[in-house]
Amino acid sequence: MTTIKLPANRLLIVSLAAAALTVLANILWALASGGLRDALTIIGVLAFATASGFHAYAAFGRSFLIKFLLIALIATLVIEVLGVKTGFPFGTYEYDLERLGITAFGVPLLIPFAWFMMLYPCWLISRDLFKSRYLAVLTGALLMSTWDLYLDPQMVNEGYWVWFVDGT
Repeated sequence: MTTIKLPANRLLIVSLAAAALTVLANILWALASGGLRDALTIIGVLAFATASGFHAYAAFGRSFLIKFLLIALIATLVIEVLGVKTGFPFGTYEYDLERLGITAFGVPLLIPFAWFMMLYPCWLISRDLFKSRYLAVLTGALLMSTWDLYLDPQMVNEGYWVWFVDGT
């Protein structure tokens, strides 16, 4: 008989539970509609960000987590606000400010957590694949871009944000 051995570190257990909630929220998301789907989107992002955060804390410590989290959240919020207000660097777009929770400056605060939830695992993968920081950064950027290319059409289709074609 096979037994499941849980990690001894309680933080990793919390991370594992948050990851399981992420999977459940994403399965239910496909079956839901309307406000429930919006709630599952928020739950899924926050659960994944929680899983990433607790793993970072368990693996690298509190100081690392605080630095990584603050850099990721502040940088992505600034970039998203810049994008919404000016169209740079992504193009002209806007968020549906009613569906993704609390907003600041035209950006749902959930969005920086969505960036963080994927930045951390992308960083882990690229860091483990390459000793060269240059190759690790390029790989991390490629992984994040790939995730964005996969996710963006779904979120546009869902109506969470809208892209505008300049000149129309």
